[in-house]
Amino acid sequence: MKHDIRLSDTAPIFARIRQNPNQRVPKGILLNCLVFSAYLLVDGAGQEIGLLLFSLILSAISPGDTVKSFFENEPMREILLMLYLTVVSILLNFAYCCGVEKRPARTLGITKRRALPDYLLGFLLGTGMMTAVMLLIQAGGGASFRGVSESVPAGYMVLFLFAWVIQGFSEELAFRGYLMMSVGTHTEPGTGIAVSSVLFAAAHLGNDGVSLFAFCNLALFGLLTALLFLRTDSIWCTAAMHSFWNMAQSNLFGMKVSGIEISASFLRYDTASGHTWLNGGRFGPEGGAATTAVLAIAILLVYLLPQRTVHLPASAPAEANQKGVS
Repeated sequence: MKHDIRLSDTAPIFARIRQNPNQRVPKGILLNCLVFSAYLLVDGAGQEIGLLLFSLILSAISPGDTVKSFFENEPMREILLMLYLTVVSILLNFAYCCGVEKRPARTLGITKRRALPDYLLGFLLGTGMMTAVMLLIQAGGGASFRGVSESVPAGYMVLFLFAWVIQGFSEELAFRGYLMMSVGTHTEPGTGIAVSSVLFAAAHLGNDGVSLFAFCNLALFGLLTALLFLRTDSIWCTAAMHSFWNMAQSNLFGMKVSGIEISASFLRYDTASGHTWLNGGRFGPEGGAATTAVLAIAILLVYLLPQRTVHLPASAPAEANQKGVS
Protein backbone atom coordinates (compact mmCIF):
# COMPACT_ATOMS: atom_id res chain seq x y z
CA MET A 1 0.00 0.00 0.00
CA LYS A 2 1.29 3.44 -0.88
CA HIS A 3 2.04 5.72 2.06
CA ASP A 4 1.99 9.48 1.85
CA ILE A 5 3.07 12.07 4.37
CA ARG A 6 -0.55 12.92 5.18
CA LEU A 7 -1.26 9.32 6.27
CA SER A 8 -4.55 9.28 4.37
CA ASP A 9 -4.79 5.52 4.85
CA THR A 10 -5.48 6.18 8.55
CA ALA A 11 -8.37 8.57 7.82
CA PRO A 12 -11.11 5.90 8.23
CA ILE A 13 -10.13 5.54 11.89
CA PHE A 14 -11.10 9.17 12.50
CA ALA A 15 -14.22 8.63 10.38
CA ARG A 16 -15.60 6.39 13.13
CA ILE A 17 -16.15 9.51 15.20
CA ARG A 18 -17.54 11.69 12.42
CA GLN A 19 -20.06 9.05 11.37
CA ASN A 20 -21.70 9.17 14.80
CA PRO A 21 -24.55 11.72 14.58
CA ASN A 22 -24.47 12.20 18.36
CA GLN A 23 -20.75 13.01 18.63
CA ARG A 24 -19.84 16.36 20.20
CA VAL A 25 -16.13 16.59 19.49
CA PRO A 26 -15.09 20.28 19.58
CA LYS A 27 -14.07 21.79 16.27
CA GLY A 28 -10.83 23.72 16.09
CA ILE A 29 -7.36 22.87 17.31
CA LEU A 30 -7.21 25.66 19.88
CA LEU A 31 -10.54 24.72 21.47
CA ASN A 32 -9.50 21.08 21.72
CA CYS A 33 -6.20 22.07 23.34
CA LEU A 34 -7.97 24.31 25.85
CA VAL A 35 -10.40 21.55 26.80
CA PHE A 36 -7.52 19.09 27.09
CA SER A 37 -5.61 21.53 29.33
CA ALA A 38 -8.66 21.73 31.58
CA TYR A 39 -8.79 17.92 31.55
CA LEU A 40 -5.16 17.76 32.73
CA LEU A 41 -5.86 20.26 35.53
CA VAL A 42 -8.85 18.25 36.75
CA ASP A 43 -6.81 15.07 36.48
CA GLY A 44 -3.98 16.58 38.54
CA ALA A 45 -6.43 17.79 41.17
CA GLY A 46 -8.06 14.36 41.29
CA GLN A 47 -4.75 12.66 41.88
CA GLU A 48 -3.87 15.12 44.65
CA ILE A 49 -7.23 14.43 46.28
CA GLY A 50 -6.51 10.70 46.01
CA LEU A 51 -3.13 11.20 47.70
CA LEU A 52 -4.78 13.25 50.46
CA LEU A 53 -7.46 10.63 51.05
CA PHE A 54 -4.81 7.92 51.26
CA SER A 55 -2.89 9.98 53.82
CA LEU A 56 -6.04 10.61 55.88
CA ILE A 57 -6.94 6.91 55.89
CA LEU A 58 -3.38 5.99 56.86
CA SER A 59 -3.44 8.54 59.69
CA ALA A 60 -6.79 7.27 60.93
CA ILE A 61 -5.55 3.69 61.01
CA SER A 62 -2.27 4.56 62.73
CA PRO A 63 -2.10 8.08 64.23
CA GLY A 64 1.10 10.04 64.77
CA ASP A 65 3.84 10.52 62.23
CA THR A 66 2.78 7.46 60.27
CA VAL A 67 2.24 9.28 56.97
CA LYS A 68 5.60 11.03 57.12
CA SER A 69 7.52 7.90 58.06
CA PHE A 70 5.59 5.81 55.51
CA PHE A 71 7.00 7.84 52.63
CA GLU A 72 10.37 8.93 54.07
CA ASN A 73 11.47 5.42 55.03
CA GLU A 74 10.57 4.03 51.60
CA PRO A 75 10.57 6.79 48.93
CA MET A 76 9.45 4.25 46.32
CA ARG A 77 6.09 4.07 48.06
CA GLU A 78 5.24 7.61 47.01
CA ILE A 79 6.27 6.91 43.40
CA LEU A 80 4.17 3.75 43.38
CA LEU A 81 1.18 5.56 44.81
CA MET A 82 1.41 8.30 42.19
CA LEU A 83 1.65 5.71 39.41
CA TYR A 84 -1.42 3.88 40.69
CA LEU A 85 -3.32 7.16 41.03
CA THR A 86 -3.09 7.62 37.25
CA VAL A 87 -6.21 5.45 37.28
CA VAL A 88 -7.95 8.78 37.95
CA SER A 89 -6.94 9.87 34.45
CA ILE A 90 -8.42 6.69 32.97
CA LEU A 91 -11.77 7.22 34.69
CA LEU A 92 -11.84 10.91 33.79
CA ASN A 93 -10.98 10.07 30.19
CA PHE A 94 -13.91 7.69 29.79
CA ALA A 95 -16.22 10.14 31.56
CA TYR A 96 -15.32 12.97 29.20
CA CYS A 97 -14.87 11.16 25.87
CA CYS A 98 -17.84 8.82 26.25
CA GLY A 99 -20.09 11.08 28.33
CA VAL A 100 -19.39 14.55 26.90
CA GLU A 101 -17.98 14.00 23.41
CA LYS A 102 -20.34 11.01 22.99
CA ARG A 103 -17.61 8.86 21.52
CA PRO A 104 -17.81 5.04 21.70
CA ALA A 105 -14.94 3.34 23.55
CA ARG A 106 -13.86 1.89 20.20
CA THR A 107 -12.78 5.37 19.08
CA LEU A 108 -10.36 5.41 22.03
CA GLY A 109 -8.65 2.35 20.63
CA ILE A 110 -10.44 -0.06 22.96
CA THR A 111 -11.03 -3.24 20.98
CA LYS A 112 -11.21 -6.97 21.68
CA ARG A 113 -9.75 -7.92 18.31
CA ARG A 114 -6.11 -9.01 18.65
CA ALA A 115 -5.88 -7.37 22.08
CA LEU A 116 -3.60 -9.98 23.66
CA PRO A 117 -1.24 -10.44 20.64
CA ASP A 118 -0.99 -6.65 20.30
CA TYR A 119 -0.20 -6.25 23.99
CA LEU A 120 2.50 -8.93 23.83
CA LEU A 121 3.99 -7.22 20.78
CA GLY A 122 4.03 -3.93 22.66
CA PHE A 123 5.82 -5.61 25.57
CA LEU A 124 8.51 -6.88 23.19
CA LEU A 125 8.83 -3.51 21.47
CA GLY A 126 9.12 -1.47 24.66
CA THR A 127 11.60 -3.81 26.31
CA GLY A 128 13.59 -4.37 23.13
CA MET A 129 13.85 -0.68 22.26
CA MET A 130 15.06 0.29 25.73
CA THR A 131 17.57 -2.57 25.63
CA ALA A 132 18.87 -1.16 22.32
CA VAL A 133 19.12 2.30 23.92
CA MET A 134 21.17 0.92 26.82
CA LEU A 135 23.47 -1.01 24.47
CA LEU A 136 24.15 2.19 22.51
CA ILE A 137 24.82 4.15 25.69
CA GLN A 138 27.20 1.49 26.96
CA ALA A 139 28.95 1.17 23.59
CA GLY A 140 29.47 4.95 23.50
CA GLY A 141 30.94 5.08 26.98
CA GLY A 142 27.90 6.73 28.52
CA ALA A 143 27.34 4.00 31.11
CA SER A 144 29.20 1.04 32.59
CA PHE A 145 27.61 -2.18 33.79
CA ARG A 146 28.03 -2.61 37.54
CA GLY A 147 26.39 -6.00 37.92
CA VAL A 148 23.19 -7.70 38.98
CA SER A 149 21.45 -6.42 42.10
CA GLU A 150 22.24 -8.61 45.08
CA SER A 151 18.81 -8.19 46.60
CA VAL A 152 15.85 -7.60 44.31
CA PRO A 153 12.69 -6.63 46.22
CA ALA A 154 10.28 -9.06 44.56
CA GLY A 155 7.22 -7.48 46.14
CA TYR A 156 8.12 -4.05 44.79
CA MET A 157 8.78 -5.50 41.34
CA VAL A 158 5.27 -6.96 41.17
CA LEU A 159 3.78 -3.68 42.39
CA PHE A 160 5.76 -1.72 39.82
CA LEU A 161 4.67 -4.11 37.07
CA PHE A 162 1.00 -3.33 37.63
CA ALA A 163 1.76 0.34 38.29
CA TRP A 164 3.52 0.79 34.95
CA VAL A 165 0.73 -1.09 33.16
CA ILE A 166 -1.80 1.40 34.56
CA GLN A 167 0.39 4.47 34.00
CA GLY A 168 1.30 3.59 30.42
CA PHE A 169 -2.31 2.88 29.53
CA SER A 170 -3.51 6.12 31.15
CA GLU A 171 -1.08 8.31 29.17
CA GLU A 172 -1.78 6.61 25.86
CA LEU A 173 -5.52 6.82 26.49
CA ALA A 174 -5.19 10.55 27.23
CA PHE A 175 -2.77 11.67 24.52
CA ARG A 176 -3.58 9.24 21.74
CA GLY A 177 -7.07 7.83 22.40
CA TYR A 178 -8.49 11.19 23.47
CA LEU A 179 -6.41 14.17 22.26
CA MET A 180 -5.05 12.85 18.96
CA MET A 181 -8.40 11.38 17.92
CA SER A 182 -10.41 14.46 18.91
CA VAL A 183 -8.08 16.90 17.14
CA GLY A 184 -7.90 14.66 14.06
CA THR A 185 -11.68 14.29 13.81
CA HIS A 186 -12.20 17.64 12.11
CA THR A 187 -8.67 18.15 10.73
CA GLU A 188 -6.03 15.92 9.13
CA PRO A 189 -4.55 12.80 10.78
CA GLY A 190 -1.13 14.45 10.77
CA THR A 191 -2.49 17.40 12.73
CA GLY A 192 -3.82 15.15 15.47
CA ILE A 193 -0.50 13.31 15.61
CA ALA A 194 1.54 16.52 15.80
CA VAL A 195 -0.61 18.17 18.49
CA SER A 196 -0.69 15.10 20.72
CA SER A 197 3.08 14.54 20.35
CA VAL A 198 4.03 18.12 21.22
CA LEU A 199 1.65 18.35 24.18
CA PHE A 200 2.86 14.96 25.43
CA ALA A 201 6.40 16.35 25.51
CA ALA A 202 5.20 19.61 27.08
CA ALA A 203 3.51 17.69 29.91
CA HIS A 204 7.00 16.62 31.10
CA LEU A 205 8.53 20.11 31.21
CA GLY A 206 8.36 20.21 35.00
CA ASN A 207 10.39 17.02 35.44
CA ASP A 208 13.88 17.03 36.93
CA GLY A 209 16.70 17.44 34.41
CA VAL A 210 14.47 18.22 31.43
CA SER A 211 16.25 19.75 28.43
CA LEU A 212 15.58 20.65 24.81
CA PHE A 213 17.05 17.27 23.84
CA ALA A 214 14.66 15.52 26.25
CA PHE A 215 11.68 17.52 24.92
CA CYS A 216 12.48 16.51 21.33
CA ASN A 217 12.86 12.85 22.31
CA LEU A 218 9.54 12.87 24.15
CA ALA A 219 7.88 14.40 21.09
CA LEU A 220 9.45 11.63 18.98
CA PHE A 221 8.16 9.04 21.43
CA GLY A 222 4.71 10.58 21.10
CA LEU A 223 5.01 10.43 17.31
CA LEU A 224 5.99 6.76 17.48
CA THR A 225 3.11 5.78 19.75
CA ALA A 226 0.66 7.81 17.64
CA LEU A 227 1.75 6.00 14.47
CA LEU A 228 1.60 2.64 16.21
CA PHE A 229 -1.89 3.42 17.53
CA LEU A 230 -3.12 4.26 14.02
CA ARG A 231 -1.29 1.50 12.17
CA THR A 232 -2.75 -1.18 14.48
CA ASP A 233 -6.11 0.61 14.91
CA SER A 234 -5.84 -0.27 18.60
CA ILE A 235 -4.47 1.10 21.85
CA TRP A 236 -3.09 -2.17 23.22
CA CYS A 237 0.27 -2.38 21.45
CA THR A 238 0.90 1.31 22.11
CA ALA A 239 -0.02 1.10 25.79
CA ALA A 240 2.14 -1.98 26.36
CA MET A 241 5.12 -0.44 24.57
CA HIS A 242 4.84 2.67 26.74
CA SER A 243 4.48 0.69 29.97
CA PHE A 244 7.37 -1.70 29.37
CA TRP A 245 9.63 1.01 27.94
CA ASN A 246 9.30 2.68 31.35
CA MET A 247 9.62 -0.53 33.32
CA ALA A 248 12.71 -1.68 31.42
CA GLN A 249 14.26 1.74 31.86
CA SER A 250 13.71 1.76 35.62
CA ASN A 251 13.20 -1.72 37.06
CA LEU A 252 15.42 -3.62 34.61
CA PHE A 253 18.31 -1.22 33.98
CA GLY A 254 18.01 1.03 37.04
CA MET A 255 17.92 4.29 35.05
CA LYS A 256 15.82 7.40 35.65
CA VAL A 257 12.47 7.67 33.89
CA SER A 258 11.92 11.25 32.73
CA GLY A 259 13.92 12.50 35.70
CA ILE A 260 12.33 10.15 38.25
CA GLU A 261 14.73 7.83 40.08
CA ILE A 262 13.55 4.35 41.10
CA SER A 263 15.99 2.28 43.15
CA ALA A 264 14.38 -1.14 42.68
CA SER A 265 16.03 -2.73 39.63
CA PHE A 266 17.53 -6.03 38.50
CA LEU A 267 20.65 -4.50 36.93
CA ARG A 268 22.96 -1.70 38.03
CA TYR A 269 24.70 0.85 35.83
CA ASP A 270 27.01 3.80 36.51
CA THR A 271 26.48 6.71 34.13
CA ALA A 272 29.39 8.81 32.88
CA SER A 273 29.01 12.51 33.70
CA GLY A 274 30.87 13.59 30.57
CA HIS A 275 28.42 11.82 28.26
CA THR A 276 25.12 13.50 29.11
CA TRP A 277 24.51 14.08 25.38
CA LEU A 278 24.34 10.29 25.06
CA ASN A 279 22.85 9.07 28.36
CA GLY A 280 20.57 12.02 29.12
CA GLY A 281 22.15 12.98 32.44
CA ARG A 282 19.72 13.77 35.25
CA PHE A 283 16.70 13.19 33.01
CA GLY A 284 17.70 9.63 32.17
CA PRO A 285 18.12 7.89 28.79
CA GLU A 286 15.12 9.70 27.30
CA GLY A 287 17.23 12.88 27.30
CA GLY A 288 20.09 11.48 25.22
CA ALA A 289 21.12 10.78 21.62
CA ALA A 290 20.92 6.99 22.05
CA THR A 291 17.17 7.29 22.49
CA THR A 292 16.93 9.66 19.52
CA ALA A 293 18.58 7.07 17.27
CA VAL A 294 16.38 4.19 18.41
CA LEU A 295 13.18 6.24 18.16
CA ALA A 296 14.05 7.53 14.68
CA ILE A 297 14.55 4.00 13.36
CA ALA A 298 11.37 2.75 15.06
CA ILE A 299 9.31 5.63 13.66
CA LEU A 300 10.48 4.91 10.12
CA LEU A 301 9.69 1.20 10.45
CA VAL A 302 6.22 1.78 11.92
CA TYR A 303 5.45 4.41 9.29
CA LEU A 304 6.29 1.92 6.55
CA LEU A 305 4.07 -0.78 8.04
CA PRO A 306 0.93 -1.57 6.01
CA GLN A 307 -2.22 -0.16 7.52
CA ARG A 308 -4.29 -2.73 9.36
CA THR A 309 -7.76 -3.15 7.84
CA VAL A 310 -10.19 -0.73 9.44
CA HIS A 311 -13.59 -2.24 10.19
CA LEU A 312 -16.44 0.26 10.17
CA PRO A 313 -20.16 -0.32 10.75
CA ALA A 314 -22.31 -0.87 7.68
CA SER A 315 -23.72 2.63 8.15
CA ALA A 316 -20.31 4.23 7.56
CA PRO A 317 -20.56 7.31 5.34
CA ALA A 318 -19.28 7.35 1.80
CA GLU A 319 -16.30 9.55 2.71
CA ALA A 320 -14.89 6.71 4.83
CA ASN A 321 -15.48 4.01 2.25
CA GLN A 322 -13.73 6.07 -0.41
CA LYS A 323 -10.46 6.10 1.59
CA GLY A 324 -9.29 2.54 1.41
CA VAL A 325 -11.58 0.74 3.84
CA SER A 326 -12.00 -2.91 2.97
